[in-house]
Amino acid sequence: MYKIITFFLFIYSINCWSQNNGLPVNPQLGKCYVKCHAEDILDWKIISCDLLLKDNKLPISITSKTEVISNRDKKIIDKKIVKLIKKEFVVLIEVHHDSHENEGVNMKASNKKAQIILEYLDGLDIPKEMVWVNYFGNTKAKNKCLNKTFDCDKLYQENSKITYKVVSAGKPKEGMLYKYDDKEEIYYWSGSKK
Repeated sequence: MYKIITFFLFIYSINCWSQNNGLPVNPQLGKCYVKCHAEDILDWKIISCDLLLKDNKLPISITSKTEVISNRDKKIIDKKIVKLIKKEFVVLIEVHHDSHENEGVNMKASNKKAQIILEYLDGLDIPKEMVWVNYFGNTKAKNKCLNKTFDCDKLYQENSKITYKVVSAGKPKEGMLYKYDDKEEIYYWSGSKK
């Protein structure tokens, strides 16, 4: 009898934990889930675990000198990002830029890259609620090159990247935006309109 009660308490605690820690009730082992917002109902959608990773690199060649996005890069964005959005996944794109310049220059270059991506997606009539683009300059660099006498080119290349991941599913209400909390380093839905 003790084992049966312990088993049910364990199952109950797992369900409570999953509801409070970003998992559906009774999650399947080995499956990954994303929150699905549909008509004010919170549900869950099974998704490839790879799409939830933070470091899915978007292999496009947008640089701080890019003025017009190349056809090659458009095809990559269509294949990786637009395809997900058409399946009603909300996608987060993070743009990082690192160079031997100061933080202000890196932030400006990162912002420019982000704007180029946003302009392209806007030209495809992608709803603003379905994509969130954030830029960080070199503030989230994996490695810092503090000594200019050291060969930093490879480190700068590692830190200069554009990544994407799925953060939600379903079409959010118009005006809902995904926002970033620097302190907590989390993204969240905000109902405030622009």
